[in-house]
Amino acid sequence: MRILRLHIVWLIVPVLWLASGCFHFPDPDYKAKLIKIPAFLRDHFPNKLPYAGTSQFVTNTDTTSQCIYYFLLLYGDNADTTNSYQRVLAAYHAADTNLISIKRETITYWNPEKKKYYTDEIRGNKYYYPVPYFDHSLGDDVQDIYSDETPSGLSKDFIIYVFDFKAGNYWQGLKPLDYLPGGWENGYSKGTAINKNKNIRIYWFVVW
Repeated sequence: MRILRLHIVWLIVPVLWLASGCFHFPDPDYKAKLIKIPAFLRDHFPNKLPYAGTSQFVTNTDTTSQCIYYFLLLYGDNADTTNSYQRVLAAYHAADTNLISIKRETITYWNPEKKKYYTDEIRGNKYYYPVPYFDHSLGDDVQDIYSDETPSGLSKDFIIYVFDFKAGNYWQGLKPLDYLPGGWENGYSKGTAINKNKNIRIYWFVVW
């Protein structure tokens, strides 16, 4: 009887975790998806995912959305919240109102107020580089991760690190973005976003 009860407990716990929206199985195709991406975009991503319940992998490769991105979210003990990357171009608070955020076309279509035009003056200060807009519809833990109140789409406790940025055409099929400064209409950036309070780390890259 005791053994039976233990089995019941272990069966119930994952079900409750799934129902709460906090449980994610590791994407079995993570490596296969990652290897299709040029190395210069993904070289800061981990080679493998941790055990179940600690990661979420979100991708968009639809060029009609005007941008391509990969996001890997790590939670809990598997989220190294130290920035160990050797080269950091810039670091921003998620709520920084000067952020240049790259958004999917569906976001700006349904929410025109989110389409912001960035001037050449911002580019001239050589500090603000484009970062992705982290859309809360891509995940379920809105309170800890996402926020409609910040230019980045992340909750205010996140720090966004940019490791690399280059202007130019890096993905076939993407049209120039009319809201970016001249010369930046196409390009890519990559980095991480870290929330030390919630022990969350996001590896990301975006191409537009």
